[in-house]
Amino acid sequence: MTNATQTTQIDLKEYLEYTYPKLSDSDISTISNILRNEWDYAPSFIEIEEKVRETATLADIQLYDEDEGYTHDSEGC
Repeated sequence: MTNATQTTQIDLKEYLEYTYPKLSDSDISTISNILRNEWDYAPSFIEIEEKVRETATLADIQLYDEDEGYTHDSEGC
């Protein structure tokens, strides 16, 4: 039995638009550009979400989720 690793490219802008539909185009560009420059490998979805939240917090960008409202409100920044 072989253990194959499968890699799928992810469009960060598309991911952010779908996951956080209330983000502005400017916020989406900011987050995706920062993350694109940071990664030199194919991250997992969990890593992407963690870095999106971390980057949004550092950039003082509020992330909105349709089901939960916003997930970051700049408290503690």
